[in-house]
Amino acid sequence: MRSRLCFLIFMKKIYEKICTNIFLFKVTFLISCISFGGGYVIMPMMKKYFVEQMNLMSECELLDLYAIAQTAPGAIAVNSSVLVGYHIAGKTGALISSLGTILPPFIAISLIAQFYSGFVGNVYITKILAGMAIGVAAVMIEFLLNMLQIIWKEKSVFLLGVTLVSFLAVEFLDVNVALILILSAVISSLKYTIKEKIEEKKKCI
Repeated sequence: MRSRLCFLIFMKKIYEKICTNIFLFKVTFLISCISFGGGYVIMPMMKKYFVEQMNLMSECELLDLYAIAQTAPGAIAVNSSVLVGYHIAGKTGALISSLGTILPPFIAISLIAQFYSGFVGNVYITKILAGMAIGVAAVMIEFLLNMLQIIWKEKSVFLLGVTLVSFLAVEFLDVNVALILILSAVISSLKYTIKEKIEEKKKCI
């Protein structure tokens, strides 16, 4: 009886893992199919499915993974999918998520390559892409506003200051984004390290 119960529990875990991986592939494949505009566009969609609908992670966790994805080499969309998949279902989830993200553009580019001459200079295709660009801009603005709301909820002058300085440096001083990310990470680490040491000293007193 006990061995049978253990077997059923084991099979249940296997079933849950399979369902989770299928869900990961389905969502990442769908997001990759409709996310025109690169890695910045997929975040609102990931938030919708993984945070709001399935509650598989918190919004802060998703933003942390997205920050790591930005600092790593390669496409942000793929990096984000791999990290989210790993967070949810381990190594298998990372592999499934990356596959779901890579397949749609691979298929689309393969088809476009076959009919490239027909796409180039086509007035209707140009208008469709222009309309998509407007939608991408709207999604990116929504994502930016969501990030600002999270920072505002922290009520941290430091985070708001880093955000504002980073924006000004990139927009008006043409500072490399990679440099901004590295400096922000170093400054934040120093800030929180100093804060922890001060709190430890207060406890000792």
